[in-house]
Amino acid sequence: MTGYFRSFKDLAKGAQPSGKRRTKYSLTQKNKQVMEIHRSSVIVLLLLSVSSFTHGQSAYIRARYQKFLNQHLAPFVNREMCTDVIRNRNIVSETGGCKPVNTFIQANENQITAVCGRNNRLNNNLFQNNQQFSVVTCNLRSGQWPNCVYDTGRLSTRYIVLACEQGLPVHYEIVHNR
Repeated sequence: MTGYFRSFKDLAKGAQPSGKRRTKYSLTQKNKQVMEIHRSSVIVLLLLSVSSFTHGQSAYIRARYQKFLNQHLAPFVNREMCTDVIRNRNIVSETGGCKPVNTFIQANENQITAVCGRNNRLNNNLFQNNQQFSVVTCNLRSGQWPNCVYDTGRLSTRYIVLACEQGLPVHYEIVHNR
């Protein structure tokens, strides 16, 4: 007997199929419950597996990457914008106070993330790019969170060093030019 049931409980109770389409079940000769898997379900599961493999970063790594982007991705930030951008993005120190120094990288997300994909490994999870980036370095002048005030940023060109996890930048390492 084959039909559509609302749940395994209905099937176990010997219920008759309803007219509504739910999950399709089959009864074998020994009254064992067997769920038939539809082709569309298998395709969806395969797509999810491939998606999680290609985007398999853990939620923790993705959160660190998003924090990194918030703190350092700034293709259009200029020297005069330090206080406003840091305040608007809610950038704080690890203890929740004013961050003493923050560096904005004037590049797009793909350019920054590419640093992690190249053979520029310094050690363990640190990578350094081959080409210099323009950066704006903002230094805290005064204040306590949320009233942090930053000096006019310092624009410079430098090689950047990033800590990367699973191919994504998660930390900007402060270094001096070569």
